Amino acid sequence: MIHSFKNYILRHDVKYKTNTLNSISNIENIIKEYKKLQTTVGENTALEDIVSVLNKYKKNIDIIDQGIEKNMSPEEIDHQVKINDVYALRGLKTIEQDIIYQIEKKSDLLGFLIQDVYNKEQRNAVIVIISTIFIAIFIYWVFTSKVINPVKNISNVMLKMSQGEVNIPINPVKIRYENDNTELGQMHNSLKIFKENEIKRQIAEEKITRLALTDPLTGIANRNKFEHGINEMVTLAKRDEKLVALLALDLDNFKPINDEYGHAAGDLILKAVANNLLLIFRETDLVARLGGDEFSVVLYAPDSLESIKKTLQRVIALIPTSVPYGKDQLSVGVSIGVALHQHSANFDLDVLMNNADTALYQAKEGGRNTYRIFDESSIRVTSDQEK
Repeated sequence: MIHSFKNYILRHDVKYKTNTLNSISNIENIIKEYKKLQTTVGENTALEDIVSVLNKYKKNIDIIDQGIEKNMSPEEIDHQVKINDVYALRGLKTIEQDIIYQIEKKSDLLGFLIQDVYNKEQRNAVIVIISTIFIAIFIYWVFTSKVINPVKNISNVMLKMSQGEVNIPINPVKIRYENDNTELGQMHNSLKIFKENEIKRQIAEEKITRLALTDPLTGIANRNKFEHGINEMVTLAKRDEKLVALLALDLDNFKPINDEYGHAAGDLILKAVANNLLLIFRETDLVARLGGDEFSVVLYAPDSLESIKKTLQRVIALIPTSVPYGKDQLSVGVSIGVALHQHSANFDLDVLMNNADTALYQAKEGGRNTYRIFDESSIRVTSDQEK
C-alpha cells in the first residue's frame, strides 16, 4: 500500500492510486473479520488506531489528486500528505501484546489440562495439547519475525529519514526484499529509491552552498563568505576580548600583465597569489578574493602590532613569486592597507573596510609593494617607519 501510495505521488499514475485504494479496502475487510472474533477492549482500540491511519491515507489520495490538478511537484505534494504512522504502529504493538497475553493465558489453562490429562493417563491427549502449544508458539514467532519486526524496522528507518538522516541501513534485519512483491518488499524498494534521491538532493545542496561561498577561480572564500566570516570572527573576538585585523590587498602591476598577456595569464597570477596567501596565513584566519585583483584577509587575535607587521612583511616578500607563462616569467607586487578592530569598539563592516581602503590607497601612493596601517586613534595612516 505504502509503495503504491508513494508511487502515485512520484509518477501520478492512476494505477497506483487504484492499487492503494484496493490495498486499503483489503486491510479494512481483514479488520472487519478480526472484529468478529472475541476481541478485547485493547484490541478494539488498536484496530481503531489502524483504521484511523488508513482513513488518513484515503483522505490524502484526494489531496494528491488536487495537487496533480494544480501541477504541484511531487516534493510539494509529499510535504502536504505526510502521515504519522505512530498510531498504527502502536496498534500493532497492542495487538501483539494481546496475542502474547492470550497465549500465556491459554498456556496456563492448558497447563492445568495437561496435569489433569496426565493424571488420567491420557497420553495421546497430552501429545495433542503440547503440539498445539508448540504450533501456537511457532506461529507467533513467524508472525513476529516476518511481519511485526520488519514493519517496526522499516518504520524506524522512515522516521529517521524524515528527520534528515540518510546514512542508515534500509534493511537492518538483513532480510532480502529486492525481489519480494509483498507489501514489505515494496516498502523496502520505495525506501531505497527515496534514500538515493535524498542523498542526491543533499549533495546538490552542498554543491550550491559551496558555489555560493567560494570564488570559482581561486577556490578561496568569496565576498559572501568573507562578510559572513568577519562578522562571526568579530563576535568571537568580542567574547574573548581579542583584536581583529582586516587586510585589504591589491596587486601591483597586475593590469599591465592582464592587458598584455590576456586573461589566461591574469588567472594564473590570481591562482598563484591565492595559494601563497593560504600558505602564509593560519587556519584561524580568513582569506578571500573580493573581485578582480582585490584580496582581503581577516586576522583573528594577532599577538601584537609587531606580529601583524611581520606577517605583512612576509606577504610582501612572498607574493612576487614568478609565474611561468610561455617563455616569460610573470610577477606582481602587492600593496596592503590594514585596519584594526578593538573588541570594545562598535563594529561596522563598511567603516572598517573604508579604513583599510584608505590605508591601501596610501600604500599605493607611497611607492607600492608596501603596507600602511590605519590609526583610528588619530584618524591617520601610519607606515612601518613612523614611530
